[in-house]
Amino acid sequence: MDKKFCGKCGKANDLDNRFCVYCGASLVELDEDTTASDHSNSYNSAKINAEETNRENVPREAQQPGGNPRIDIEAPRELPEGHYNPYTYRESCSTIKQEPRGFKDKLKNDYFNYQGRLNRKPYILRQIALFVVMFLSTALIEGIDGLSMYGEGIISDIIVTGAFLVLAVILIGAFVANICLEVRRLHDLDYTGWVVLLLLVLGFIPVIGALLNFVVGIALVFIRGTRGPNKYGEDPIAGTM
Repeated sequence: MDKKFCGKCGKANDLDNRFCVYCGASLVELDEDTTASDHSNSYNSAKINAEETNRENVPREAQQPGGNPRIDIEAPRELPEGHYNPYTYRESCSTIKQEPRGFKDKLKNDYFNYQGRLNRKPYILRQIALFVVMFLSTALIEGIDGLSMYGEGIISDIIVTGAFLVLAVILIGAFVANICLEVRRLHDLDYTGWVVLLLLVLGFIPVIGALLNFVVGIALVFIRGTRGPNKYGEDPIAGTM
């Protein structure tokens, strides 16, 4: 069926219509014998005019290069609990600052951190590492002490004294690291870290102190921490599963 097109909105109308049924514009100027194919140019012109009109109604700051309007869709920010929101998840991941973890940061976090919990496996491995460091430092001190008898002069004394100071600092650091590991291990068992201080004080008692330190040391190695979170943090084993 032949149609004639509105010169304002470009919509198709019946040939006997005098006004556009879509926009109300007059169709009198169009000849009733005009077919759809004859007025394709009129339709395209009306479509271009409509696009330009819509573009003019869009604020300049909301237009992309080339004059096309930019459509901003606001993503939902809050969803019921338990629902996955890909917008907030991607936004939260993009704000996480990824910093490389160097040797200094790893040493501080693993050995000189008394907060949080520590399960059995890393506790045992780090205690073995501290034992090796303390054993080697003690052996070097004994060796330097023996060699000092053969050295003479001020330079030799300075070298020996400097070596003693360095090794003494290493031994003190290993002692502090051992306390931090024990504190975090006690946290894993849901005990306060002040137990370590109590054991240090009781250690001066010849028999009772040594026995208590031995029992607590065995417990720290073999007893599993509390399952699930406690007042000192999340379960470190559950976090790795």
